[in-house]
Amino acid sequence: MERVMSTTEARSHFGRLVQRVVENHESVIVKRGGQPVAVVLSLAEYERLKLATGQRGEQESLARAARIRARIAARRGERPLPPADEVIRQVREERSEHFLDLR
Repeated sequence: MERVMSTTEARSHFGRLVQRVVENHESVIVKRGGQPVAVVLSLAEYERLKLATGQRGEQESLARAARIRARIAARRGERPLPPADEVIRQVREERSEHFLDLR
């Protein structure tokens, strides 16, 4: 359920507003001068929306990068990564060959 209130009402009843948002899983639209300016929603709902839109927090992104790095290291074993300039050169050569084949 969605509720609408003014900034004055939200400020005066902030404790109850937070309680309703958390306990009743409501979102509250806050208006200033009759115009909607903000939404108050539970942390769980906020996190769900972030994930649904593909947004991740910094810590989650760093943890994901660490997991990917570990998977790559496990696949490569003890072999060191090739120098970046060598990888770029090789990709450019493959791309050029691909475009030549398209002619």
